[in-house]
Amino acid sequence: MVSTAAALGVAVEPDPSLASLDIGRWRGRAPEDVAADLPVWFADPDACPHGGESIRAFVARIGAAVDDGDQVIVASPVAQALLCADADRYFAVEVRPASVFDCR
Repeated sequence: MVSTAAALGVAVEPDPSLASLDIGRWRGRAPEDVAADLPVWFADPDACPHGGESIRAFVARIGAAVDDGDQVIVASPVAQALLCADADRYFAVEVRPASVFDCR
């Protein structure tokens, strides 16, 4: 997020409440290393086979952290959480790098 803001010429103070999804023990591992757990994680927004944060908890945390009218610069997973209608639709949202969305 800080590097994105710098590229835009904007000074930011990182907000821990807008941190990306906590993927627990999957952090730093390649998708093929956790492939057996991926189907349940993609299918169930309450699942957290990685021991971190569920998609539902993540979407709720991000939604609670952002008030209407606030301007934020966020990483792709956080943008997905802001743009999805609910946690069940999180993986249906595609966010391309350097995208700008007006969520008002």
